[in-house]
Amino acid sequence: MQISKPKNSTLALFVIALVSIVTLASWNVPMSSGVLSRFFDISDTIPQKCDKKIVELNEAIAQLQKATETLKERDIAAEVAKAVESLNLDEIHSNVEDAVLQARSALAKVDAQKIKEEVASALAKIDKEKLRSKLKLPQLISSPRYSNL
Repeated sequence: MQISKPKNSTLALFVIALVSIVTLASWNVPMSSGVLSRFFDISDTIPQKCDKKIVELNEAIAQLQKATETLKERDIAAEVAKAVESLNLDEIHSNVEDAVLQARSALAKVDAQKIKEEVASALAKIDKEKLRSKLKLPQLISSPRYSNL
């Protein structure tokens, strides 16, 4: 029995299978920082000295925003004060008094007793029998609700 040389395709298939097994086996292994971490100090891109400056800048921005809000509140308060000063309370009071006087004079002109007498005389002129014949609704007019017509 003679051993034959493996063909190129068999050798390539064996190499692909070996690489696939190694790749799949190392898939669950967590990544480490590697060989470079032993020789070089790997750190963040922001130096430690800049952290203090960043905090100071953030505080300055916060103070600036607070000052801006305070100025806006003062502006609003000044506008409200101007609006209150521009109100003429004496003029408003006189307008209200004039309106009350006009309402009282209009009520004095209205004669409630005269209106009641006119309504009573108009109701007395209604002919109940004529309405019954025209409307053909004797139960409506003769009901107790409409008995004083």
